[in-house]
Amino acid sequence: KSLTRTFLTSNTVLPLNTVDLLLLQETGKIWIPQILLRPDFELAAFSVDDNNTFASIATYYCHRRWRLLESEVLVAGRLSLHLLENKTQATKLLTFNVYGPAGADQESKRLLDTILNTILEKIRLVKQ
Repeated sequence: KSLTRTFLTSNTVLPLNTVDLLLLQETGKIWIPQILLRPDFELAAFSVDDNNTFASIATYYCHRRWRLLESEVLVAGRLSLHLLENKTQATKLLTFNVYGPAGADQESKRLLDTILNTILEKIRLVKQ
């Protein structure tokens, strides 16, 4: 048996099978995402870069199957970490929502290096 949900992308509504996690970028383009994602989804993190309003991320998780243990915005509008635990199987899920810089200039490369190094550091901490 498959549960079907819908999700809005551009001007099209797409059917989805049951989803545990949604990692969204450029969330400013979604009008009131809470309406689309309720009742199964809870907001884990939301962030907008103060210097670039197009750089925004949001992460939603299914609270019926997962328990949010930790959520942290690591780079505003670009990177967030989420540690979840399955409510029935005692398994953990570590996810990162990454919205990398689009440019190839030095500043964009520096930002991408910062994002990747931050991810590696957090993975090492979680493994300990």
